[in-house]
Amino acid sequence: MCQPAGAGPPGSSAGQQDVEASGSSSSSAPSPHYRDPDIKLPAQYELKLHTETRKQNELLDQIHVGLGDLLNGAKQIGEEIGTQTRALDKVQNRAENTTGRIHEMNNKSQLRDFKVDKDKNP
Repeated sequence: MCQPAGAGPPGSSAGQQDVEASGSSSSSAPSPHYRDPDIKLPAQYELKLHTETRKQNELLDQIHVGLGDLLNGAKQIGEEIGTQTRALDKVQNRAENTTGRIHEMNNKSQLRDFKVDKDKNP
């Protein structure tokens, strides 16, 4: 993209020279960096440009809808994972409680001290 001679980035001294050279420093004057192009396209190219722009907009709309669907699917997957995590936590807590009760019952059992002597035969 070409810039007019003397035009630099916004805020540069080259851009200020263009504004000062034009004799107006009021805010109503267009910025030297954002001028409308002086080139007018022929009608056949204008139609092609509008057609291509419309096609691109339709494709972008389809992409937007697809990304929205993808986002909704991701949210549903996240909710399902959260539900399954809560269910697994409940199962894990119950398993830990059951394991603790089994150990407690084994410790209280009368059979814990029962040993079979292999050397003694009744």
